[in-house]
Amino acid sequence: LFPYDDAEALQIGHYGVAEKYEMHPDSDPRNDVARPATLITYLNDVEEGGETLFPLGNRSACTMQWRQDDVGNQRFGIQNCCDRRELLRIAAKKGRAVLFFNHDTMGQLDYLSEHAACQVKRGEKWIAQRWFRFEPYQRLVHPRDPRFDGLPLVPLQPAQLGAPKRPRVVSQKSPSIYLIEELLSASECQALVDLMQQL
Repeated sequence: LFPYDDAEALQIGHYGVAEKYEMHPDSDPRNDVARPATLITYLNDVEEGGETLFPLGNRSACTMQWRQDDVGNQRFGIQNCCDRRELLRIAAKKGRAVLFFNHDTMGQLDYLSEHAACQVKRGEKWIAQRWFRFEPYQRLVHPRDPRFDGLPLVPLQPAQLGAPKRPRVVSQKSPSIYLIEELLSASECQALVDLMQQL
């Protein structure tokens, strides 16, 4: 879908209990960060919370401000939206990936692609993120490192080598959002988490 040279380095993220990431776009062309697409892969099952939230047309209720909820409690930013059922939420499930486009087909920034990471209520959350650029990015060449290159070094079982995963369309409207179940196997996810815990 995207040339390898257009991808930024893989980034692994970790969220503990009560950690979240407020509403944000992944692309900012005015500051030379033009990322037409984002791929987030969940490396573990989260016991509770930790969803990726796309407010789509309801963005104003989710921005970084203090607001009063329905029962009178003061809540900040994304905490106002993570429990709302009418908003698009992608649950963190081991191996699941969400691919979304930050620009429309004309290359214009799509503000509806703004998203957030809801707070983890129980457990922890590990993700692998990959951002794709419009053109080759950095073109850095690093010496081969067996700790990272070719990861994960986990033997695949014949059942895991089945047909290619087909994305499920979650949003055909702006922005285009696709869900891919089991993009990574459980052992591949665990290998990445284990590696990060060793660093």
